[in-house]
Amino acid sequence: MQRSTIAIALLAAMASANNDNGPQKDPEFWEWVARNNKNFEDAADVHKREANFNATKVKVQQLRIKYPKTQFELNYLADWTEDEKSNLLGAEASDMGERRLQDVEPAEGRKLQSNIPSINWITEGHVGPVKNQK
Repeated sequence: MQRSTIAIALLAAMASANNDNGPQKDPEFWEWVARNNKNFEDAADVHKREANFNATKVKVQQLRIKYPKTQFELNYLADWTEDEKSNLLGAEASDMGERRLQDVEPAEGRKLQSNIPSINWITEGHVGPVKNQK
């Protein structure tokens, strides 16, 4: 356990290392950039993306330690911010306000009704029993 704590601390220190003269020249980052055909706007963007990459690398290492029988790798999203990743899910409340389905007005002359009966798919025979996952 102590080795894993030291490894995580070392990775975190590397990820948080900040050079005012520009991005750190991490060979793993630049290999990843080449593999994923990444392009950057300017030096500031490179610096931001490398910091995001290093933070993601720390998270992946933590997950590898916590779940040793599971494989975790850095994918093409490793340099994205959390906001950029959440945008993959579509429009967020911040983009649309607090608009929800119940806030949508029905077309003129129509009423929204819930005439759908409750169906138990198990008793209807459409769902099988739970299977052994081992």
